[in-house]
Amino acid sequence: MHRRSTTLSILAAGAVLSLTASLAGCGTTGSQPPAALPAAGGALGSSGGAGTATASGAAQIPADYVVDIQADPTGDPAKDGLLTRTHDMLMAYEQAVSRNAPKDSLYQSLTTSFARGNLYSMIDTFTRAGERPTGTVRFYGFSVRFTGKVADVFFCQDTSKVQPVSFKTGRKTGAVATGTAAYSWWDTAFEKDAHGAWAIVYVSSLVGRQSCM
Repeated sequence: MHRRSTTLSILAAGAVLSLTASLAGCGTTGSQPPAALPAAGGALGSSGGAGTATASGAAQIPADYVVDIQADPTGDPAKDGLLTRTHDMLMAYEQAVSRNAPKDSLYQSLTTSFARGNLYSMIDTFTRAGERPTGTVRFYGFSVRFTGKVADVFFCQDTSKVQPVSFKTGRKTGAVATGTAAYSWWDTAFEKDAHGAWAIVYVSSLVGRQSCM
């Protein structure tokens, strides 16, 4: 599936790119025990600070990092299925960012094609900088669009409460994003495979989205 390229947001959870995910409290080290998430199959809706499990296992997020995914159920099974898959992908992505692990198997097991490569690049930005996010990242404004065998889940991200810290020492390494730089717009694209199942084939985020403010 060919899609136009967009600027990838590397601030994802609270570090360099005001685009994707992150959480609170800084002063902990990268070796801090992660907070286990509930069993798979959690309902849609705001995950608050707890997060939710992914399809292939529970994601683990540091205790000082809150991933708030505000994806309310629509009542449409098809749409809600894609929202749940997107929710799981975001939690897996945040786990990899928090671990400085661009090859983390969880997000890779939930994505294919360009989606996997783009997420790898976004996660690797944190790894190269030696940073991880703390504070609270918020994902909201979810909408689903179907176009034949292709579907897109669009949503916004707010990283205005994400603080980047050193992965090794837990010390603050920069300031939180402000203004439009703290807001990003995401597109998660799905395509039906040979068996009719939806697969995540493309993920992009664009930083500086004023409409998300």
